[in-house]
Amino acid sequence: MSKITKQLEIDIMRFFDDIENQNHADKIQTLRNLFTKYLHLNSCDFQMNGYNFHDIISGAKQIFSDKKMPINLEDRRIVLTQEELRNICIIESAISHFNKNACLNKIPKFKYTNK
Repeated sequence: MSKITKQLEIDIMRFFDDIENQNHADKIQTLRNLFTKYLHLNSCDFQMNGYNFHDIISGAKQIFSDKKMPINLEDRRIVLTQEELRNICIIESAISHFNKNACLNKIPKFKYTNK
């Protein structure tokens, strides 16, 4: 068990001990303090710059060029316009870029098909 995990368990036990005698507002503040202390562990300090922006746009252009129109979303009832597809490609490229920089834990993907 890691040092952080041990400390988290200690803090959780302390939280339950502390809230017994607190009013509602203090309980909420105590819980917020606990979240604030540990939420940063899965976060990513990432500063966007021109290179990152260029990489995202280049990736979106590559994704867009690989698609054949018309494109439908998974349920096949919604046909994407070119503008909507461009936006989705930018979102996919941004997600991919952030994942390469270890800012995301999972890679979300949009499920769409050719008509």
